[in-house]
Amino acid sequence: MLGQVQNLIDESNQDNWQIYLLLGAFGVAFSEYAGIYFITGLLYSLDGTVVLAGYTVDELLISACQGSFIAILGSWMFSQGDSFFAFGTNSFNTKEVAVLVRVGLMTVLGVLGGLVIPDLIHSHAEFVVVQTFGLVILIGYSLVHTDIVDWKISNELPVIFAGLIFAGFPFIV
Repeated sequence: MLGQVQNLIDESNQDNWQIYLLLGAFGVAFSEYAGIYFITGLLYSLDGTVVLAGYTVDELLISACQGSFIAILGSWMFSQGDSFFAFGTNSFNTKEVAVLVRVGLMTVLGVLGGLVIPDLIHSHAEFVVVQTFGLVILIGYSLVHTDIVDWKISNELPVIFAGLIFAGFPFIV
């Protein structure tokens, strides 16, 4: 039976890892729905697990969300051209003013991202690590594909669905 499943995965138009990720997301959501406490207990135990120099898994994933979100906003702001940043004037006037405005805006975004995003995630996520992993997938894919003009979303549907399931399965189940 596993051989048949692997053949179906190999014959699909998607990369194998995309299908495996989607199957993992379905497995996590099903374990919550069916009350498989061995798996849900393992998922709960991931929250607060220290992995690197005193940082927890959830802190690292939240930092990835913050960085990706700020990068998307920064990319969007800087793609708007000089007129977006010309506060009260028609231009930047000098490179120094342009640098100050851009660095100032990115600093404000960084501070807001550092204060707002962790609080939002911790207040709404039941499984912080798993749900933040889903957000990292969704925001990361958005960041990668921000500048790609001819991006076909159908090529990435398994990953997008997996990210949505990971991020939202406690709300759905």
